[in-house]
Amino acid sequence: PKGASLTREDVDTVVLFAGDGTINAALSALKDWEGTFLILPGGTMNLLARSLHGTLDPQAIVQAAHHATRKIALPYV
Repeated sequence: PKGASLTREDVDTVVLFAGDGTINAALSALKDWEGTFLILPGGTMNLLARSLHGTLDPQAIVQAAHHATRKIALPYV
């Protein structure tokens, strides 16, 4: 989806269950969108997801994000 449609629908977080290339394409396409992203390991290498979450599986990552009391902006995406 386009960032404008996400904003119009009051979406605050996009969950990306994908590989590094698809995540890069999605983040590039939504670079001006004001929402947040949750990166899940869904590809072959999952270098970004591993650097963010270690060896946690997607379910554990989603649960941790759901219970988190704060968000952390990372400068390297």
